Amino acid sequence: MDFKQEIEFYGDDLKNFEISPFEMIETFHRRSMLHQHFENLTADEKALIREHDLYLLKIAQPVYEHLKKVYDFQSDKPVQEWWWHIDKVMNAKNEWRR
Repeated sequence: MDFKQEIEFYGDDLKNFEISPFEMIETFHRRSMLHQHFENLTADEKALIREHDLYLLKIAQPVYEHLKKVYDFQSDKPVQEWWWHIDKVMNAKNEWRR
């Protein structure tokens, strides 16, 4: 599997709010797949994922607003896959800013 291309798709999708909320959910599935293979990635690939993750944290509010149209945030996904819990991430960011 070409992880570099999957990582690039992940980053591109985060920057494209023209995609539907359902496609954003697919982006989160892609991120979960990368999480499962994280130990197999090169140092450069891991750095690129972290860069995209930081961007996702930066845009947590609009991502949440986009996804809430179709996604129930009562997820049973593990907390290590924090992107599935973007509602909690966004709430924590808002609390921290107070």
